[in-house]
Amino acid sequence: MNLTPRQLQRRERILATVRQQLSNAGYEGLSMRDVAAASGVSPTTLYNLYDNKDGLVLAALQDLLDQLATSVPEALQGLDGVIARARAYARNIVRNPRYAEAMARMLFNARPTDPIAKMLLHQGIAARRQSILDMQALGEMREDIDVDFFAQQWGVSSWSVILLWTHGHISLREFEETYIRAELHALLPGMTAKHARKHGLQQE
Repeated sequence: MNLTPRQLQRRERILATVRQQLSNAGYEGLSMRDVAAASGVSPTTLYNLYDNKDGLVLAALQDLLDQLATSVPEALQGLDGVIARARAYARNIVRNPRYAEAMARMLFNARPTDPIAKMLLHQGIAARRQSILDMQALGEMREDIDVDFFAQQWGVSSWSVILLWTHGHISLREFEETYIRAELHALLPGMTAKHARKHGLQQE
């Protein structure tokens, strides 16, 4: 459905309000009525747009992920694009740690069939798999690797950094570089030697 400029502004105002309130009060403290009041719409309008609180939270999260994805220039392809996206995601976490922690805790407490698990895990693994195929096409990853295995291990590595951060084992100050290093080292065994050297990595 195509939205008018006014509807787009209203939608972005609502979703930004959701992210701010999640940062302030967490999932348990988020109220549809409070979001409606803070974003300047009626509760009826908000419920017409989003069925419930979970739908609202997921819409706000997907909106943020879309913003981060489009912040990376299209000219950055392959491994350069992977690094740029990882940096964009990591910097967002550093800028908005309470929101990122709220989303991470929702995911860690979710069932495999919950929508947030599908969005962040299942879709995330699928996106990583496509990135590996793209890197293979560019000659950055070897053709003989198990693409599904690498996509899963890449996801494990990234989420492990977030898990360690939420439990105090990685500081916010060191989070960005740790996250990017984890992404690169998850891919390193499958990289071609030429491109590993290009990015200052050394294969065993």
